[in-house]
Amino acid sequence: ALSYAQKGLRIFETLRDVRMAGQLRLNMGDMLLQQGRVAEAERLFGEGAEHLRRIGDQELLPLLVVGMAESALERSDLSQAADLIEQAVDLSTRSSDPIATVAVHRVAGRVAHARGLHEPAHRHFERALEVAGTVDSPDLRARVTYDFARALEAEGDSAQAALRFRQAYEAGRGPAPAAGVSSPLGA
Repeated sequence: ALSYAQKGLRIFETLRDVRMAGQLRLNMGDMLLQQGRVAEAERLFGEGAEHLRRIGDQELLPLLVVGMAESALERSDLSQAADLIEQAVDLSTRSSDPIATVAVHRVAGRVAHARGLHEPAHRHFERALEVAGTVDSPDLRARVTYDFARALEAEGDSAQAALRFRQAYEAGRGPAPAAGVSSPLGA
């Protein structure tokens, strides 16, 4: 998937489609971040953000800045992560994209938690979950809920963490089959 995205990026750069190139940088950065390739992800997020700032993009830019913040967090640079997430929160207020709002508050929750600011972390996670509930994306809800559960677990709140882990699992499975409908596995 990454190699196809890289080919697509070259095409969109040739066509000077800054927005699509930014979207591909975001997707590739997310893949790399999940693989632990933080420096490469951070470079892609930064390049995409720089190009989108030049054209005045309001919708995709918050997601790239969130990627930069999460990269800084993964490198344990809490100061830079905090600065970047503050920028992302500000940028998200000018975006109409609920996915950007979810991403911003999910990462803001992670950053606040890493800085020992548990109540603000919880507020960010709760806001992310509230908005995620309006978006048809079980994976997005699962990711936010999982990150919230990890924070609660690290804080020593085992009961709430277990509840959130269960919710993350359920969200990741998607909607339950309607009554009387069996799954392909016969369950």
